[in-house]
Amino acid sequence: MVEFYEFTASDVPQFVSFYEKYLNSGVHVGEDIAALFDAGEYFGIKAVCDGECAGFLTLMEGLSLTIPHPEVEREILALIGSSRFVTVDAFMISPKFREKGIGHALCERVNAQLLSRGVDMFVVEIWVYPDHSSPALCIYEKMGQCLYKKELPGFYSASSKYGILCPVCGSECRCGACMEVIRIPS
Repeated sequence: MVEFYEFTASDVPQFVSFYEKYLNSGVHVGEDIAALFDAGEYFGIKAVCDGECAGFLTLMEGLSLTIPHPEVEREILALIGSSRFVTVDAFMISPKFREKGIGHALCERVNAQLLSRGVDMFVVEIWVYPDHSSPALCIYEKMGQCLYKKELPGFYSASSKYGILCPVCGSECRCGACMEVIRIPS
């Protein structure tokens, strides 16, 4: 049985463990996430299956990219204008629980959470591996209408400059990103 809970301060250590295993690690990852949560800028949903953490989908207020890309940020902000929006920070499902519909269920719950907060758009930075696969792309595109999409090869190439270590490539990241702005159906 899968249960869903709002992300809380007590989830931060487990979340950081997932983050470092499935997304990226670095000297300040845990501290940064805790600070954002304490500031009220970080929220999301946790999935638990039979008492075991299955995954997380977390978001941040406003625009926040892993690696600064000013030209992309300007394009996105020009499109969104004065609308309220969030950025997906992390979408992680433990390999043990993949292909079981948990990711889709997390997305549905997050969409409802966003609409209840008066947010109808989100920005997502979708990780694209060096082999050009992108495990989360199909899920995000089912969350709403894509208003903006841009492929960015080598997006994370400067990650080591920011103290970020890629779990796929190590310190010499070759991963790209696909940036999207998605409008949630009301």
